[in-house]
Amino acid sequence: MKQENQDISVEAFEAFICFIDIINSVSYSRIMDNKQYMSRILMFEMTIKKYFKFFFNDDEGIIKINRGDEFLIIIKNPDPFYQNSIRFKIETLEKLIFFINITKYILEKFDKIEIASGIHYGEVLSCDDGTDSIFTNVDNYTCKNTKRYYGNHINYAKRVETSSRDGAYLKIMMSYSCADIIKYIPLVYDTLFIEMKGYSNKELIYELVSGYVYHYMKEADDFINELYNDRIFEYIDSIDNKLLKYSLLGLKINPEQNPFFDHSFIDIFKKIIWDNPYTDDPIKLYFRGNDCFYSEEYVLAFDYYFKVHKILPYYTNIYQDMIRALHNILKENKYDKTIDISSILYIKLLSEDCIKNFSDLFAKEKSQFESFRKNAEEFIKKNIR
Repeated sequence: MKQENQDISVEAFEAFICFIDIINSVSYSRIMDNKQYMSRILMFEMTIKKYFKFFFNDDEGIIKINRGDEFLIIIKNPDPFYQNSIRFKIETLEKLIFFINITKYILEKFDKIEIASGIHYGEVLSCDDGTDSIFTNVDNYTCKNTKRYYGNHINYAKRVETSSRDGAYLKIMMSYSCADIIKYIPLVYDTLFIEMKGYSNKELIYELVSGYVYHYMKEADDFINELYNDRIFEYIDSIDNKLLKYSLLGLKINPEQNPFFDHSFIDIFKKIIWDNPYTDDPIKLYFRGNDCFYSEEYVLAFDYYFKVHKILPYYTNIYQDMIRALHNILKENKYDKTIDISSILYIKLLSEDCIKNFSDLFAKEKSQFESFRKNAEEFIKKNIR
């Protein structure tokens, strides 16, 4: 929607707004000489530039602005009212999370540069008054642009990033606007109520603790080669950032995302997820469920998925995994009348829940869930007298 007022063109659009900043960069300039200080700033810029392209360079509607020791990234939602808008939000948030974690790890590991970030979703105002403004973009060259970006949501996103200094974990903060998105991603987060300048005394913020994200990239092999160049996989066992570790291993052993996956990483992966009999790590339990499922141990798979559901009740996608595990239990025991009827009833209830309440997310699986429900109903009718 464009409005003309005194020769100024204003456009409003929905977008992800992400700030990435060097923590305590001011102190660097105080204790370092000019050359040392600039080398750190340039290393920050170079690392952001290098990995940003793997996740977003092919996307439309990306605004990237580098302001010294800070990056502002705006990712426009092409059609917020389209039925697949939730898919766009999920994939974009996952890409942002993985991208930030990669750059965070590399900068801290090799350059002792600690970064913080904040992610928010909201309305952005774009103003084009015909006057050139100069900024340096992510590709490290200066260019002219007549557009400027404003709005309360940009200010709010900056406050979210600033709040990361109060974080105790990854210092990657998400605003309340991400609440309806993160329930579709296996993430562990801490909930904080932070004072924000110019806003209410207590604003709801989520800090990432652990999790697993997909990668959604067209050039996974080039991305992996770059990671090898930065020696990431040499240190995989010692990475404390569980979100990064799980996501990297998932990329390496998932043939759908990486057709050149390395079988040797399967052993590393199994060693990590099966390191001890008991764990309350929901992401580790999630991977144990996956491992059991692909080994056709469906009862164990369901048990692990159910444990994840109990720890992360907001993670909606686990419904789909539980239904598939139960469905396979049903198929294995279709001639065995001693099968637990409650399990079959659970298939029916979960399927109905997904069809009724999560139709946008599970649109592709709707017919499959209808089949699950029908088979469960038939089994119950035949075996209950």
